[in-house]
Amino acid sequence: MNSEPFKVDIFFKDSSVFKSALIDNGCLCYATINERTANTLRLPRISISPRALSQVTESPDQTNVTSVTYTDIDIDGHKQHAYFYVILGQKEDVILSQAWMKHQDVRISPRNGRLTIGVSRTKVWNRAFRPIGA
Repeated sequence: MNSEPFKVDIFFKDSSVFKSALIDNGCLCYATINERTANTLRLPRISISPRALSQVTESPDQTNVTSVTYTDIDIDGHKQHAYFYVILGQKEDVILSQAWMKHQDVRISPRNGRLTIGVSRTKVWNRAFRPIGA
């Protein structure tokens, strides 16, 4: 049985642009960003030794990561400086992963369509499930 993905809006402060971020506790890295999105936002790059990541692209031959980017982000009032692996061919604009969830003390309630970012006590609603008055 399938369910709707848990997605939130993420604001890139330097570019003044909102993008969609998938919350994925099955991905083990901190966070990833689609290469096209990183280019559009003109984010800086740091070259790294090639490393393989799984489960972030539709094509298994596009999993070698060779750069990282960083920027200031805002998720419904939760502000932080974040680093992202830059992924060629990633379907989602941004993926916030398990290491991000641990670092930010995130508690997720899929039934209620809400996650709480513990370090800032920010409640964030799933874009597909935004209750009236929230």
